[in-house]
Amino acid sequence: MKFPEYLNQDISRASDDFLFLRYADILLSRAEALKEINGPNQVSVDLLNSVRDAVSVNTFAIADFATKEAFRDFILDERGREFYIEALRRQDWIRHGIFIVSANEMGNSSEDFRVRFSIPQKQIERNPGLTQNDG
Repeated sequence: MKFPEYLNQDISRASDDFLFLRYADILLSRAEALKEINGPNQVSVDLLNSVRDAVSVNTFAIADFATKEAFRDFILDERGREFYIEALRRQDWIRHGIFIVSANEMGNSSEDFRVRFSIPQKQIERNPGLTQNDG
C-alpha cells in the first residue's frame, strides 16, 4: 500500500490525507498576485486565458478590464467557477475581505471572528504561548 494504515494512531495522525493542488489554482493565484502588484497586465490576462482555454470558453483582452478592481472581481468570480465544489471559496472571500459581508448578504448572520478557525486544544496544551482565537 502506498499509504500504510496506522492502527494505534492519535489525533495528529488520524489519516493520510494529502493535498490536491490543481494547476489552474497556480495559474489563477499567480494572475491575482501579478494583478495586485501591477494592476491589469498582459501576463495576468494570459494566465487567466490559459485556464479558460482549457475548457474552451471565451478569452479576454487586457482592454476588457477597465480597472484593477474590475479585474480583481473577475478573477474572484473565475475562481468561483473553476473551483465550484473544491472548498476554496471561503479562503478566497477571506483573502478579499468579503467573507463576513457575503455570508450576511446570503442570510447567514456572521461575526468578524468567523474568519479564523479555533486552535485545537491539544496544540494549546503543547504550546503554552498559544491562546484560543476569539469566538
